[in-house]
Amino acid sequence: MDTARQLLVAEIESGMVTNNTIVEIPPLHISQKARMIAELGVETLICGAVSRPMEQVLTAFGVNIIPWIRGDVKQVIEAYINGAIFKEQYILPGCHHRSRRRRHMSNRRGGCRGKGAC
Repeated sequence: MDTARQLLVAEIESGMVTNNTIVEIPPLHISQKARMIAELGVETLICGAVSRPMEQVLTAFGVNIIPWIRGDVKQVIEAYINGAIFKEQYILPGCHHRSRRRRHMSNRRGGCRGKGAC
């Protein structure tokens, strides 16, 4: 996440993606990038690898994070909607951070977004 140059922002209502937009991310300091993500209205961020500092800044901005996820974007969004995001097929290999992911999942509001990023 720290080096991502694009973000897919998916709006989810009643278990369906109603809109999605790809947002270009300029090279920014992690605090600026986190602020940008929060200002987009992202409630839940699903990503691959993320540094602890980036995770902490995003959390401070009120963004729930589900890190260490991999897979086809459409399938990952579908798994998130269906509550299946923590199946082994979506977990990055060698990832042993399940407790970090589960605590963020408990704050889920039913979609990647009010605005969510996947």
